[in-house]
Amino acid sequence: SGRPYKGRCKEMGHSVVQFKEGEGRKRRRQINAEEIRTLPVYREKDDAVTLVRDHRVSVIVGETGSGKTTQIPKFLLHAGLSKGRCIAITQPRRVAAMSVARRVADEMGVEVGKEVGYTVRFDDRSCRETKIKFMTDGMLLREAMLHPMLQSYSIIIVDEAHERTLHTEILFGLLKDLLQKRKNLHVVLMSATIEAERFLTFFEGSRLLFIEGRKFPVDTYYCSSPESDYIDATVTAVMQVHLKEAGVEDSSFFKLNQVEQAGVQYEGDILCFLPGQEDIEVAERMILERSRALPKHALKLWTVPLFASLPMEQQMRAFDPTPNGCRKVVLATNIAETSLTIPGIRIVVDAGYVKVRQYSAAAKIETLRAQPVSKSQANQRGGRAGREAPGICIRLYTEATYSKLEENSKPEIERTSMLGVVLQLKAIGVRDPVTFPYLQPPPKKALLTAFTGLLELGALTNEGELSEDGKKMASFPLDPPLARVLLASAEYGCLDEALSVIAMLSVDNVFVSPGDKRGEAEEAKRRFFDNAGDTVVLLNVYRGFESVRGDAEWCRDHFLNVRSMKRAQKNSKAVICCLLQLGYALV
Repeated sequence: SGRPYKGRCKEMGHSVVQFKEGEGRKRRRQINAEEIRTLPVYREKDDAVTLVRDHRVSVIVGETGSGKTTQIPKFLLHAGLSKGRCIAITQPRRVAAMSVARRVADEMGVEVGKEVGYTVRFDDRSCRETKIKFMTDGMLLREAMLHPMLQSYSIIIVDEAHERTLHTEILFGLLKDLLQKRKNLHVVLMSATIEAERFLTFFEGSRLLFIEGRKFPVDTYYCSSPESDYIDATVTAVMQVHLKEAGVEDSSFFKLNQVEQAGVQYEGDILCFLPGQEDIEVAERMILERSRALPKHALKLWTVPLFASLPMEQQMRAFDPTPNGCRKVVLATNIAETSLTIPGIRIVVDAGYVKVRQYSAAAKIETLRAQPVSKSQANQRGGRAGREAPGICIRLYTEATYSKLEENSKPEIERTSMLGVVLQLKAIGVRDPVTFPYLQPPPKKALLTAFTGLLELGALTNEGELSEDGKKMASFPLDPPLARVLLASAEYGCLDEALSVIAMLSVDNVFVSPGDKRGEAEEAKRRFFDNAGDTVVLLNVYRGFESVRGDAEWCRDHFLNVRSMKRAQKNSKAVICCLLQLGYALV
């Protein structure tokens, strides 16, 4: 059940390779025209251009590996369909928007930020000359608040439409309304699944194009019995695969599904899916501990974390070519499920969990918790191993568990707070968010709770219109309650303190508690303790970090996550820019 290597791995270990930022960037592989022409989407180039030219709304279903994300925008641009304006492509995740923009810029031989750019929260790499712009769906919504007609764009492509994120759901309704007002606008919905009927029904007159994917066979392993610790099981699986390639034999860890174990190849880089940042950082430390004395002839391990709150430069390390004599192990959350093709991946290790936001309208509380993936998510993860060559997928759960998983994940609009959505819709100019044309209407109770909450925050008047404070709150890249705290802090003369606390609340847990040093970690945390509560504790931490000018050694000494602290600092600066634009004086 996943333990045969546990004792052996403690005896065998070896150093995990660490690289400086940017080293891999110098070794990026060259992208040539011949490679692009082998993509399945290239065979459908003329059909795709004709479809978009002849129809206001197009639905393109492209299987994993078809190349639709990178190539469709270029096809439309080169065919002259942009008509002197920009082509916008939305992505549900910032790392996808940034990495795909870099890929397309490389293919076109241009610099990111010029003809090809991206816009994500707190980072804008675009200009007036930008012709293809990748962005998160949330950023396009924010742009619609300032420019409701979105006149800068001739074509708006919604990629990964099947993921049904909250922002994407709202975009569907906005675009449906916008198509009636702008006769020169074309909308393209791109999905990796064939469940396009809902989109075709929602957008009247839309047409469908199906593009086959370039998928290589992926053999699947299942655990023979349930795993109680998915982090330990993930690390054990990585070590087993690595030792197998090094020629070290051990008893079978997995029950192989439908293929003979003797024929399995263990070459290539490894992509591990874990629920969250803390899980990834624990797994990274465990791999370091267990790989200190592997056989000398074994490849060195290069661990690369990949999660949403990582700085962009560190996220991009996952796409760097693997150095000679090394094997790359990417430890990722669900942001690596779709859109992204990480070069060299041949093996996927799936813990089987994903963190999702769940909102209780009755309690007015939103929680982030790990839950089992859906079958479609599990299949997307496994497909990552077969993007460039045959691969294997190791599922850290039983085949019986897989058979009981939900077919698809619940759309985000069914399980999250509508507070920010209603505020955004009001700011865009939607008079009645209740009758807004949602692809799938949210629960009525969630909408009612959102209206009540915004009224209590002073964002809405008694007549349901956006108040002056509501307009200001909508301009911040913050949840409405935190935006209200910011406005109130200016009135009470504690804006600087509020900024610091809000920046800390905008990132994951900053405190690190290694299993072998929990006593020391708790002692370090007590240095920031204050009887006034956790909010002041966070304030003390941020002030300490600022006082040492973000020193990484200071963070390690105080058991603080330096990545999260730097992210909080960056978020604070972005909010300060918004405050300055609103005319607030900062000391």
